[in-house]
Amino acid sequence: MRSAPELKAAGFNSLIAVLRGMVSAPAFEDFVTALPPACAALIRQPPLAVSWISLEDTAPLHPVAFDRLFAREPAKMCELGRLQLRADMTGIYRLAIRIASPAYMAERSSKIYAMYTRGSGTLRTVVDQPGRIEILVEDRPFASSALYHYMRGTMLGVFELTGVKRVSVTIVEGGGNSPRCLFRIIWS
Repeated sequence: MRSAPELKAAGFNSLIAVLRGMVSAPAFEDFVTALPPACAALIRQPPLAVSWISLEDTAPLHPVAFDRLFAREPAKMCELGRLQLRADMTGIYRLAIRIASPAYMAERSSKIYAMYTRGSGTLRTVVDQPGRIEILVEDRPFASSALYHYMRGTMLGVFELTGVKRVSVTIVEGGGNSPRCLFRIIWS
């Protein structure tokens, strides 16, 4: 029997903290009110960071933020992911990323995704060339264009922290509401 898709509460709580800092208090409260009750409850009473929470309950967060807070601007959703990644990677983690190669960080991303999600598909590197990496997300439940733009931002944040210059992360295949999305990361 396949388990219901879940994610670690630590990432969800961190996302909420960054999102709260990006918008005004009234806009944030209107956003929370627009969410389904289960998702809003997770924001109003954050779960312990080590808890596993239902992906079904948290999935509305990305599309509702995209619509209500960011006027469906992909760059703003991407910036949310970038800022969250940078906020989460502090101290020794930031130093470790700084000395890691982009290829190593792409490979680690697969393992980190598997540690922080259950039953939520896979993330893996499918192309690893100098100056170019492609990462494929497959079988992602509750996918949305908002989620994938947010993921672009997290990838952008990781690669920026490695010290490479002129990083670009694009969706080259899939995306939208598809459970599959191929990201291309290029840099110099």
